[in-house]
Amino acid sequence: MTASLIGDNVQVPLTVNTWQTTLSASLQSVHGQNAWWFQAWTPEQGQAQLTVQPVSRRVFDESLGLLQAWSESNRIVRFFWPERNANWQVTISNATATLKPDTPVPSINLRLQLLSSWMSSENTAVLPTSDNLSMIAGRMVHRTVNQLTASAASQTTSAPSTTSADSWSVAYHGKDCTITVMTGPHKGTVLRNVPAAQAAQYLSQGYSPVAFQALQELSRENSQPSNSGRSQTDIWHETLGDIISQWL
Repeated sequence: MTASLIGDNVQVPLTVNTWQTTLSASLQSVHGQNAWWFQAWTPEQGQAQLTVQPVSRRVFDESLGLLQAWSESNRIVRFFWPERNANWQVTISNATATLKPDTPVPSINLRLQLLSSWMSSENTAVLPTSDNLSMIAGRMVHRTVNQLTASAASQTTSAPSTTSADSWSVAYHGKDCTITVMTGPHKGTVLRNVPAAQAAQYLSQGYSPVAFQALQELSRENSQPSNSGRSQTDIWHETLGDIISQWL
């Protein structure tokens, strides 16, 4: 009897020698007050196993290669067998063959995982629970090594600490750091007031002109004066002086 697997606009003919599938059902009882109740009948047809015989060695090689590729990629394909009234969506759990010297064209053993079957004509995706989503999104490490390094460098310490590497010498002062270039054309240059959280990713890359330019820019931006460091009294005096100068 001829069956076929169809996927990616390709149809693989299967001459089935043997096949096996299992139909099962469960009926769970529930104890109620002064009575026993039963849950809905749950049918199941989960797998099918087939032994197919290719017509030639060339067909064997091509069919086995394609079936194993579908199996490795977990591709959903259609299993069509009109004699058995089967038109199911399946994935290929396994596709193997045993090579023997006295068998020019070996048979192929297939194990299919049924997504639809005689018992169910449709398949649906599994919706993850909120616990699974929180485990993936919030309870697992999802930060890169550079992000973790930057977070560790930004932690405030009781005293400044100094670390040395081949490319940089870094002294951390709380959230800022002082960087001394140890190699390259800018050797000996000192960059002050560099934000530690942003500098860590550049320091981990070793010396390069791009990293030096980025650290220099961070140092320049962090060293610019701002109104946040001036007292409110100084700001009032400047404002009052501007007003008086306009009157005069």
